[in-house]
Amino acid sequence: MRTMCQIKLGIFLVAAGLFSATAAIAETVTKEDLAPGTLLNRYSGLAGAWWLDTECRFLSDDQKREFAWHISEISLAIAKRTGKPRTLDALQKTAKQHVDKKYSGCPSGSQKIVTEGFERARAMTKELTGQTYDPVESDRKRNLEIFALIAWWYLGVEGKCEHMAEAPEEIRKKAKEAWGDVFVMMVVKEKLPQANNVVGMVQDKIKSTPNITCNDGTKAMVRKSVEELFVLQANLKNKYPQ
Repeated sequence: MRTMCQIKLGIFLVAAGLFSATAAIAETVTKEDLAPGTLLNRYSGLAGAWWLDTECRFLSDDQKREFAWHISEISLAIAKRTGKPRTLDALQKTAKQHVDKKYSGCPSGSQKIVTEGFERARAMTKELTGQTYDPVESDRKRNLEIFALIAWWYLGVEGKCEHMAEAPEEIRKKAKEAWGDVFVMMVVKEKLPQANNVVGMVQDKIKSTPNITCNDGTKAMVRKSVEELFVLQANLKNKYPQ
């Protein structure tokens, strides 16, 4: 089964304030920010280990889910501490480029990098948040974060830009059905009434953000959110078979 965590690490930053992602907000990053031992430098290393495992698949499925949860918690914690969520996204992209260039084909030593990165992620989550991984609760929380991202792009931005009008009618119909399925499963099966709050928050944010510019970038993100909606629908149906 394909998991949402394989799509993009940055999806987990939504709860840290990326509802402002469509605004042109610059973040200043200094050399000191990226010095060895700093949060951003350590984060970059974890992102590299994550991408390397995505390519080489050393971790088990359970470990992958746990690693995804740690990256989520660490991302949120660092974004809140530094106020630089966009920088984390940039570091993820840089880490992937580095992995693609230096570790193509999973050379000797790759597994050690992944294993050590996984263990560092566990320790860093504990350090920054005091939390430890709980498979059941962590999965529910991650699904809510994913749901929030989808809601922002599919309900919020799409509501203003109407990019889906260009999509085939069949896709629009399937997306609408998938949204209904996911919303019900989030509230009833996952027992997350917070999903209602997410929808309300998105609606309020859209109303208070009149300067959203509809362009190729927003179109791409709406399209990606629909893809992610279908994956989340499939994952929840697999989790709660009728």
